[in-house]
Amino acid sequence: MYGSEFPSENGDFGPSLNGPDELAIDESLSLIDRIKSFAFSKIGLQRLVNARNFANSAKDVGLEDTITHLLPLLETMAEDPDAPMRQALVEQFFELATFLSNGGDAAYRKFIDTILPLVAKLISDKSQEVSASAGHALVELSALIHPEDRGAHLLTIVLSLAHDDESEEHRMIAVQLLNEMAKHLGKDLCQQFVALELISLAEDPLFRVRKAAAGNFANVCKTVGQEYCIQRLLPVFIHLSQDGIWGVRKACAESLVGVAESVSQEVRHEKLVDVLENLLKDASRWVRVATFQQIGPFLSLLRPDQITDSLLLHYTSMANPSFSPNPSENEIAIFCAYSFPAVVLTLGPERWHEISATFQTLVKDMQWKVRKTLSHSLHEIAKILGPTIMDNELLPTLDLFLKDLDEVKMGAVQHLAELLEIVQPSKREAYLPIFNEIQSDQENWRLRSYLSRQLRGFARLFSPAATYSVITPLTMKLCRDPVAQVREVAIQGLGALVERLGEIDSSWQAEIIRTIQSLATAHTFKDRQLFVAMCEYLMDDVGQATFEREFLPHLKQLSRDHVPNVRLSVSRMLAKHFEKNGAYTSHAEVQAVASCLRDDEDYDVRCYLLPEAERVLDIRRYITQRQQKLQRLQERGQNMVQYRVPEPLSVHEEEESSPSVISPTRKPTGFPDVNRLAALTNLYLNGDMNDHSDSGLPGLSGDDDEEVAAENMDKMDEADDLRVTTIEDTFDQTPVEDVDEAPSINDDTYSAPEEAMESLSIE
Repeated sequence: MYGSEFPSENGDFGPSLNGPDELAIDESLSLIDRIKSFAFSKIGLQRLVNARNFANSAKDVGLEDTITHLLPLLETMAEDPDAPMRQALVEQFFELATFLSNGGDAAYRKFIDTILPLVAKLISDKSQEVSASAGHALVELSALIHPEDRGAHLLTIVLSLAHDDESEEHRMIAVQLLNEMAKHLGKDLCQQFVALELISLAEDPLFRVRKAAAGNFANVCKTVGQEYCIQRLLPVFIHLSQDGIWGVRKACAESLVGVAESVSQEVRHEKLVDVLENLLKDASRWVRVATFQQIGPFLSLLRPDQITDSLLLHYTSMANPSFSPNPSENEIAIFCAYSFPAVVLTLGPERWHEISATFQTLVKDMQWKVRKTLSHSLHEIAKILGPTIMDNELLPTLDLFLKDLDEVKMGAVQHLAELLEIVQPSKREAYLPIFNEIQSDQENWRLRSYLSRQLRGFARLFSPAATYSVITPLTMKLCRDPVAQVREVAIQGLGALVERLGEIDSSWQAEIIRTIQSLATAHTFKDRQLFVAMCEYLMDDVGQATFEREFLPHLKQLSRDHVPNVRLSVSRMLAKHFEKNGAYTSHAEVQAVASCLRDDEDYDVRCYLLPEAERVLDIRRYITQRQQKLQRLQERGQNMVQYRVPEPLSVHEEEESSPSVISPTRKPTGFPDVNRLAALTNLYLNGDMNDHSDSGLPGLSGDDDEEVAAENMDKMDEADDLRVTTIEDTFDQTPVEDVDEAPSINDDTYSAPEEAMESLSIE
């Protein structure tokens, strides 16, 4: 059926690689000739690679050549004997059709006349994975087809499948496609054609077709409109829910909520509640289980007064351990916990007493997945029920979750600020020790990350004394956490804390400002980088006068720091600020700092703030310099070839040999092969490393090329005594030693911006 995945008809999942020559490229051929050559190649792998890159190839050759030369290839490629090739081709159709649709009316007509017929053909493919991919492609393509063309060119494809009396599979595919494409076909086509076909297929003599129809009502019901749905589709759905085959009834149970969303409150209560009750009493256990999974979402669609005691009893019974023979494998309890907030929202605080016992049962469930589900939704339940119930009944649950497994604990910690905001102020500070426990737990950094995300909220939740004595040191510790992701999140809440302390006591604010300023003059470059990262958020969160007075002078000083990585951090931070048009974009002093950094001697520092055109020129100059250094290294290597360092001799050999004998046939120990170095480094500078699986160089495999090239670049830098920083995120880097030196960073990690590199033509 459409959507299933199986091996191809020849029993495998695609052609195998039989040798390195299978992907050999004739460089003398143009791109178009190469595509044509691969399309008709006798080598399966070449055809497969060609199909997987067809859309990108079309963009490379351009719209006109695609229409003239590439589209005519599709029909032959769609008949390829290898199913994986046909599947790869059909997966390219949406991207290819998008390219054509954006090319004007003529190109759009080519898409309609060329691609759609091939999709229609491949939907009927004997390979089920090809058929499934073609079905997905047709649903995607339906969004690109103009409304006036959807009936004649799109709907007709599906209707031909629906009317295929010889193929059960085709009718099943048609049902699913009608449902998935309903929103694109629109209300009129759905009322005139789609709904009628669905009704017809729901009466099919084969139960598999009826089962497919029962499971694909939801989108059609939403599209045709409430009145049409109630009059024409709902009676058919109710009839299917009473089908003699349990698989059809199970499909109805799984679609019940989708249908209920498309009808009125009265119809849900008067007709669909009876359907639900009948399915809950079904003779088939599979039908009952599927229906129980839908109770929670279904109840959330009713009004409180429409939820009877019997309906609620069905829902609460799902949490009962006796529901399943093995309580530790009661998956129904997971569904009960998942929908619990929606049921609470529907019932409201007034009927909480009717489900509070169910809540306590779920909280103590043996399965951690049940408790995890509740821990992640506890804050939503608390918001619905309010402070009184929160203090009396939910706080003990929060205490349990904070002592549970990490999988459960994460949910409570992740929403701790929202939970404590609902708690009475007098009880909030009892949870402050939990903060320090989480911060000191070095085994699970994610808990510290979740805590860091809420520092902005914590800054205003507690009393002034608690904010100063607990939240302030907690924030500074998290800002200097050993895990970069924790630090990056923690510094985002620093500005809110500075402002809060300023409102409470100016001396407390001055103290935290001094602590932050101390990082700007710290001995280690990592701390100075941390100060720059803090300034990125302080610029937005603290008052302009405070920032100009307390932080901007230090930022200006760090823009002239002797460690390039610190200057790079300032450059990157200002580039981000300018990009979002921050408050200091036109600030005179900040612009002066940016101007200074644009003239920095280090390329990586300059590149963030240079305009695009200047950046491209700067890259060209940089690459030229690197090529000149390579040339000097080659010349130096050739001059050294005539010398060697003698190998260690044995005692006997040492006595008999002359110390003045130097062989001209060996190179000095440790010096790289110059020709090999030149070839690899040129590949590296030109960005071709990943395209050379076999460099043809002695003693070197394709996977090792980049590593060796990088090593040789290191040696080149050592020979020329050159230091170059990288464009990488130095915020994450940890220095080898705690000294005022940047880590050893070489050109092997350098990668010019992709868009700039593409505009260069470097030989």
